[in-house]
Amino acid sequence: MKIYIRFILALLFFLICSEVTTPQTWQKIISSPYTNFYDIYFVNEMTGWAVGFQGQIAKTTDGGTTWVDQSVEIIKDLTGVYFFDEQKGFICGNSRYILSTTDGGTNWKVDSLEVIPNSKANNRKIIFFDELNGRLLSSVNSSGVLHGYLLNTTDGGTTWSISFETDKDFLDIDYYDPNHGIISGKDALSNFYTKDGTTWTNCPKVEFPSTVVYTRSDNNAVDMVDENTAYMVGWGSKVGLQPSILIKTTDGGETWTYLEQLTENRQYDNLWGVKFKDAQNGFAFGGSTSGGSIIYKTSDGGQNWFRSYVPFGSSLRSLFEVGNKLWFAGSSGLIIYTQNDGLTWQSTSNPVSNTINSMMFASEKVGFCGSMEGGFLKTSDGGANWNYSCVYSDLTSYNVQDIYFINDLIGFAAQSYGKAVKTTDGGITWQTIISDTTSVTTVNYGVFFVNENLGFIVGKTSTDNDIIYKTTDGGNTWSIKQNIAGKDLLDVAFADENTGAIVGNGLKILYTNDGGENWQASDILNVPTDLATAKLKGVCFIDASTAIAVGNKLILKTNDGCETWEYIAPANTQLNSVAFFDENVGYAVGDGELLKTTNKGDSWENVTDTLLLDDNFNALCTDEEGNIWVGSGNSTVYSNKEFTNVSVSDESVLSNYNLSQNYPNPFNPTTFIKYSLTEYGKVTLNVYDGLGRLVKTLVNKNQEAGEYSISLNASGLSSGVYFYSLIIDGNVISKKMTLLK
Repeated sequence: MKIYIRFILALLFFLICSEVTTPQTWQKIISSPYTNFYDIYFVNEMTGWAVGFQGQIAKTTDGGTTWVDQSVEIIKDLTGVYFFDEQKGFICGNSRYILSTTDGGTNWKVDSLEVIPNSKANNRKIIFFDELNGRLLSSVNSSGVLHGYLLNTTDGGTTWSISFETDKDFLDIDYYDPNHGIISGKDALSNFYTKDGTTWTNCPKVEFPSTVVYTRSDNNAVDMVDENTAYMVGWGSKVGLQPSILIKTTDGGETWTYLEQLTENRQYDNLWGVKFKDAQNGFAFGGSTSGGSIIYKTSDGGQNWFRSYVPFGSSLRSLFEVGNKLWFAGSSGLIIYTQNDGLTWQSTSNPVSNTINSMMFASEKVGFCGSMEGGFLKTSDGGANWNYSCVYSDLTSYNVQDIYFINDLIGFAAQSYGKAVKTTDGGITWQTIISDTTSVTTVNYGVFFVNENLGFIVGKTSTDNDIIYKTTDGGNTWSIKQNIAGKDLLDVAFADENTGAIVGNGLKILYTNDGGENWQASDILNVPTDLATAKLKGVCFIDASTAIAVGNKLILKTNDGCETWEYIAPANTQLNSVAFFDENVGYAVGDGELLKTTNKGDSWENVTDTLLLDDNFNALCTDEEGNIWVGSGNSTVYSNKEFTNVSVSDESVLSNYNLSQNYPNPFNPTTFIKYSLTEYGKVTLNVYDGLGRLVKTLVNKNQEAGEYSISLNASGLSSGVYFYSLIIDGNVISKKMTLLK
């Protein structure tokens, strides 16, 4: 009887899934739903909004467990958000835009504040003192025109009037109370203060240390602790070693002091925000260009600042404190929180929007991707689900240029600023094996390990000054060779312990037949004149004698162990990566182009699917089954692998969760999807279009047993049939819904 029931259940699920799973050549497996966030706001511990790039709005009603898209169809960035309660709120943005809602963001009224005379004015921040009285900061920095505006409302945002303006570029504003406020600006002479709420006075120029030469003095953010004490933070750069700007006033803005830090505590990156919890304890935050997310903490009123643990790679742009949580939103769609002042962190973004630079499968089930801002994606189920984290060590998370895994646990990453790291637990933790520098032109681009001990990393110390690292003890020690090619080296591969090749800029190829003890320049034959200095970005061995290299509009092949290379075929675009499944079948990928060979690279066919045409690909690999995987921007992973929707190993599995039909259905633009769990598990709720392409991920995290209701706002989607799939521990239920506009 049990066998019969199992058969019937499996048959029912097969019929359901067969309706929604039309075989596709390619599928978008994962993609970030959001890009940059610029502000975040909560009205209570459960309900909040994050706003950002080109009309992007995300809302949570469950304390950040899930975020629902409420984006509006404008192509301007949204920079500030303020809500009175769960229903009424405002959002401001570039080009004078101001949005308002009275139903929690289900519907938005979009206006342009024409009271601001310059249409290029960007609204920076919106705040309210009470339900009637508010302020809006706006500024112009365009075509040599600088002008800042402060607007007041006394009727709850229905009308606005300019109360103060000047020929300065304003960046931020904060008030201690309606009478005491400070505006921070684009340079040291663009800051203002008020002590009566009406009259604004220009702050004096801050004196910087004579030992530091600042090329800019942007004051990106300000926080008032009391009517006298305030902090500003801003510009920083590793170029010229310009420490992040930290300044303080104790007289309401009349005078300011530069907070110089000890050399070992200095940061050299933009700080985008600052917030003090009390007179002594505060956070400054920003980062990403020189080592990932930055949180700078002080516990002595700003005299000393120390970089804190925050294992993410994106720039942090906004902070909001609610209950015992500190929420941060930032670039690439990152939203994180801490409940213990930064000792531990939780991300609600999976994944963030990073460009994937490298990918590979270490075994049948386990695969990895490395990306910009230290992004790291891992799958443990053959690619059906991917989890996001960061390549983070020594408080930094640099761009990942390349990854190489020997097995499911041991892997290596080559990073910007000359850094390299190693993991022995499958990417959970990383250890530095080559230390970073302060040079923006020092980059490790390629990594390859022949076995656990023998490995190579290649890159540049500066433009056209190449470097080759070799280790024979798994990265504990390295020997170095420099300036052999006189060009940046971008990729490395080995056929065995002796035979290897390195490719780079200027049509440069180096080869070795003695395990990297010596490197020689290869001869490259029959390349068209206009490609004589082409950039080569990928190299792959088929066997010890045969290898393929790809680059800007060309494919090269060697049959003699890399001594000579022949021009094989042209390409329409820059090719970035090449991989072979076996000795005959291989692929090359570039900007909107996928090429395939079935004869060991002698000829190539363009097999680009229509799904891939509008994307640019940096990474490519094949798995043990011969499936193709390509990676691009927005942490997007595509594959031609076919996934089985339901795998039932026991009849009890089907009773462990339930997916209801969405209501209403048909809908426009909002519907609700309910599901229930009888036990704790990893839950993913995806929405697909009629072609099986992923369009939204509504849930992607572990959840306790219980009933859940998720709101889907499809205002950005076109009418048609869509499917939603509940994936729990590898098991899938799918249902169909219809959007009618």
